[in-house]
Amino acid sequence: MCRTIGIWTGILFLTFCSLLSSQTKRVWLIPGVKIGYQFGNGNGLLVGIEVSTVWENGDRSQGILVDLDYCKEANFIKLNVGVEKHPFPFSSFPVGVSFGPSLMLKNQQFQVGLTTIIYGTLGIIPFFGSTVGLDFSPVFEVGSYLKIPFLISGPGIKSLGG
Repeated sequence: MCRTIGIWTGILFLTFCSLLSSQTKRVWLIPGVKIGYQFGNGNGLLVGIEVSTVWENGDRSQGILVDLDYCKEANFIKLNVGVEKHPFPFSSFPVGVSFGPSLMLKNQQFQVGLTTIIYGTLGIIPFFGSTVGLDFSPVFEVGSYLKIPFLISGPGIKSLGG
């Protein structure tokens, strides 16, 4: 289990380093909330918060995220740290994908898993996600994000000095 976490941490670190390219035009901080339905290993209303930082390179963007989800009916809490890319490579559709390791608390037992989320990138942001854990059957979720982007670097940012 520790080896798996170490491998995913290394992959995330290398991906993060590759995001910091000289071609970056803008950097966004994007907090948001999500609401959906969880099914699979426990069913119920899913609520969560997410904060992502996205680097925009022309018509493609990539970033890192931290996501915290809660499902009362399934007695389930999940913390996901991942990377995201949109639009998804080789796709002409406005679709993105994120993946990364997750730490879950289910029925008062900690478990490790891998979460993958496919999401739309226009208007309201619908998503479908799955989490595969080492010690339990997969958990699936569908719903929508509500996110507000804040431009923190790049064209459009005005300095206080004029």
